[in-house]
Amino acid sequence: MHRFFIANFSWNQDFILKDKQLVHQIINVFRAKVWDAFIFFDGKTLFDFVYKLSKREKNELHFYFEGKKEKSWLKKEIFLFQALPNKLSKIEYILQKWVEVGISHFLFFQAERSQKLIISPNKEERLLSIMQEALEQSWWNIFPSLQFLDKNNFDIKEGETIFFHHEADKKALYLKNIPFWEDEKINIIIGPEWGLSEKEVQVFQEKWYIQSYLWSNILRTETVSSVVWFYILQS
Repeated sequence: MHRFFIANFSWNQDFILKDKQLVHQIINVFRAKVWDAFIFFDGKTLFDFVYKLSKREKNELHFYFEGKKEKSWLKKEIFLFQALPNKLSKIEYILQKWVEVGISHFLFFQAERSQKLIISPNKEERLLSIMQEALEQSWWNIFPSLQFLDKNNFDIKEGETIFFHHEADKKALYLKNIPFWEDEKINIIIGPEWGLSEKEVQVFQEKWYIQSYLWSNILRTETVSSVVWFYILQS
């Protein structure tokens, strides 16, 4: 069954779909026929709502409510504090891949070594669209939050906070040696292309954030997140 996101919708009842873009996609792209089944979700609950197409008209589609299915949920709530990369395409990549695995919150910040990157309202709308497509494709339900912070002066109060630095020193722990509780909140801080500055590392150390080290190879900033989350998900 094909799956679609609709925000702010009242479920558990029949409805008429009038969104032109979605109507076009269902009729002309997926070639839907009457009584074909579809799944809709709202990005807020862990339910998929199953509907069947009961009537086709030129500019609208009538759907009959069939039932709902509760999905599983991730017990770990993940906050990604990602330094702004040097290209918008890298933000798109990070959002696409991390939404698929169930990240709860994305917070992009301007690190000392971040290049200037302006996120206009149009660009932010495109990023939200990419997140929506990732949710639909991955069959995950909860729409993550997305924020852009001016600086790196955030002060995290709750959960386990880990920052990654490419240089190994006595204070750094390998990721495999950091214990993760099943239902805890985890904050992940990842630097830009040229890494976190010495000042930023010192500030994070003074805040007692855990410093972690992956390995001797230097990974791209958009690659680190995938490696880190895969390990945490399996722990």
